[in-house]
Amino acid sequence: PVLTSDNNFDTQSVMGNYTWTITPSLLNTAQLSYSRLFLNRGPLPVGNNVTYQTLGVAAVADTPQYPTDYRGGVNGYWNLNQNNLVTILNQTYMVFDNVSYMTHGHMLKFGGEFRHATSDRYTANLTDPQFTFNGQFTTNAFADFLIGLPSVMSQGSLRVNAIRSPEMSFFFQDDWKLRSNLTVSMGVRWEPWIPDYDANNQLSVFRPGQQSTVYPTAPLGTLFPGDQGVPRGGVPGDWKNLAPRFGLAWNPTPKTSVRAAYGIFYDTAAIHQLSAFSSNQPFSVQVAINDPYSFSDPYHGLVDPFPYLPATTAQGRSQYQFLLPTVVGETLSPGLVNGYMQQWNFSIQRETAQG
Repeated sequence: PVLTSDNNFDTQSVMGNYTWTITPSLLNTAQLSYSRLFLNRGPLPVGNNVTYQTLGVAAVADTPQYPTDYRGGVNGYWNLNQNNLVTILNQTYMVFDNVSYMTHGHMLKFGGEFRHATSDRYTANLTDPQFTFNGQFTTNAFADFLIGLPSVMSQGSLRVNAIRSPEMSFFFQDDWKLRSNLTVSMGVRWEPWIPDYDANNQLSVFRPGQQSTVYPTAPLGTLFPGDQGVPRGGVPGDWKNLAPRFGLAWNPTPKTSVRAAYGIFYDTAAIHQLSAFSSNQPFSVQVAINDPYSFSDPYHGLVDPFPYLPATTAQGRSQYQFLLPTVVGETLSPGLVNGYMQQWNFSIQRETAQG
């Protein structure tokens, strides 16, 4: 059969800007913007919607609502690598306002910005079983395939992300012209760090020795939003991020200029860094079976956890049974803060000859 996939990618953005000259020396600029990115990628049905189940494989798809995704291979012969289903909706809302005021040699600027970004993602990677044949039983991978003895079978559940990223900042700056040949610039930016979070609380942290009360059956040390000391973003925010700025421009002679500047600049973590948490229990489950019983019955003698339904109630969370051993794929340090850098420069320029 021919394996095909469909890919759709759309982007839209809109922006509005309004400038108000209140007085000859007082100006206000406001800006609103919205951007949207939508990606929809996934496999197309094979034949008359042929699935592993119609082929006689006793392995239930975690996402029967989507076309079957064929992956896996026979070493040295073929490798099925059909695109898995992914839908991504990223949206960003931004409001900005800036006021400029000129008085007695001072150019005063102050304002603020608020930005809210969302990332909603469905990832159906390995939600259908993936088989690999490597020849370990007959010394020939194709022969292993003919007798239905794979070396590995992998399968996972649907992963859902609903990441939210709020940001805000405020600034003040004074460009002061002390003399005709000397200007000093001083300012400060307040940029509090508000940690990103998942709207469905799909986040976990590792704190050795502490037992979760949100998921009482979780392995010791694995905690979740709502547990003691674990806010929705996993770590507390930082409201003390003050970033001073200073600059100087001096022309001691008509042919000489001196420039100097110093500033602190805060960094913001990329929103996609939270997406890995949805790959861990209890939000999803990933299974890898070495030497499965057979191609037609890979879960023989084992519990087939699919289709997988994450716990959504307090009772469900209290009764959830983790598959051991669990993997803590990603965590957040309790003392995590956003990074910053310091920048400074100093230069002297002298005109030596006329061009």
